[in-house]
Amino acid sequence: VLKHAFVGKLTAKWRKDNCVPENSWQNATVKDLALLGPSNGRSVKDRAGGFPVLRLTALKNGKIDLNEFKEGAWDKDEAKNHIVNDGDFLFSRGNGSKHLVGRGGLVTTLDVAFPDTIMRIGLDKSKVTPSYFSYVWESRLIRTQIESSARTTAGIYKINQQHVKRFTLSLPSIAEQNVVTNIIEEKLSVVD
Repeated sequence: VLKHAFVGKLTAKWRKDNCVPENSWQNATVKDLALLGPSNGRSVKDRAGGFPVLRLTALKNGKIDLNEFKEGAWDKDEAKNHIVNDGDFLFSRGNGSKHLVGRGGLVTTLDVAFPDTIMRIGLDKSKVTPSYFSYVWESRLIRTQIESSARTTAGIYKINQQHVKRFTLSLPSIAEQNVVTNIIEEKLSVVD
């Protein structure tokens, strides 16, 4: 499903029915689509009663598990540059397994910050829908770029902001992105 979704095969009939040209998809880099970032989070020590910060374990299967956080040694004002926004995309900067580097998910809540083990991209919603971006990020198209960019030191594979900015994806119109997302969700719900 994901393979066909991001080369235009899933929506070929939709384009024909809506008189959208076959060659309407454009290539874009992550840098082209970001209003903010990619940026690294901040390392924060634990402190009972402090402002919450996600743990790396919060990234699960393309989603953010909001139960995976700690109370950090900072207050909301100190955390303000690292508080996530609805529709931000978060992903891991590194992992001991190359297969897990860059795995991420969409933020759907506020009042939590992100740690130094995670990067954030604030998406320009006039160019890309967060749900489309989240699915394309998990596709082979982006996974190949992540895994070929990952470098290892001391057994940990990492990607950096410059790598991420150059990742390239195919981008249809916002209307077609919504159609792609709906088809993916419909097909994945059948699989579930």
